[in-house]
Amino acid sequence: MSRKLIVSLFAVGILGTILGSAPAHEATVGKSSTPAVSSPVEIGTYGPYATIRRANEVANELRSLGFTVIVFHDGNGYYVRAW
Repeated sequence: MSRKLIVSLFAVGILGTILGSAPAHEATVGKSSTPAVSSPVEIGTYGPYATIRRANEVANELRSLGFTVIVFHDGNGYYVRAW
């Protein structure tokens, strides 16, 4: 196997572990035209967002509130998972 393939498989495995251990509850906040985070903020998944830039803006806002956050793409759009 090539080194690039091994690194890609390793990254997918880590992402799967992170997403699998996150809470099952989903709090959906609207698309990019709505406020980034509704009040009160809940642990869960926010999105979908059309661009990675918007997802990162939401992720940074959640990080500033003390949450641990990841941004991911599922083929449908970009999502932010916070816990």
